[in-house]
Amino acid sequence: MLNVGIGEYRVSNNQSEIMITHALGSCVALIIHCNHTNHTAMAHIVLPENSSIRNRALYKMKPGYFASDIVPVMVNYFLNELGCKKSQLEVHLIGGAVSGLPTDQFLVGQKNKAMVRHLVSTYGLKIDDSETGKRYSRTVTVKVSNGHIHVKRQNMIL
Repeated sequence: MLNVGIGEYRVSNNQSEIMITHALGSCVALIIHCNHTNHTAMAHIVLPENSSIRNRALYKMKPGYFASDIVPVMVNYFLNELGCKKSQLEVHLIGGAVSGLPTDQFLVGQKNKAMVRHLVSTYGLKIDDSETGKRYSRTVTVKVSNGHIHVKRQNMIL
């Protein structure tokens, strides 16, 4: 089991490996799988945008923390480094829960989803985001060999 912690990302082509990330509330997991090379990547994204100089140190420690940083890195890796064609990529977005609190003025889950969708669309890629929103905490596993995803949902507690 290859654990993807908060703000981390992993890439693997080890066909026996399974990636996992835990407790996606407002955070989102971006998963990309290439059917041609059988590489799979997963990022546990916390915030939509890296908009501060002081966040540079955080980026070095947790390169998957901000969608604005990690989405281009992941997509370019598959397209340019691995030579995958857009038609060979499966892209999934999971998480981005809604807090349900009337005082939630930050709307982090919705902003994370919107940023990832926007960035992925700039590459002309389709994204499956059917497992986003609502009031669930999600644990996600993905098989590197075929990109098969399993999501375990748990109701969020306020």
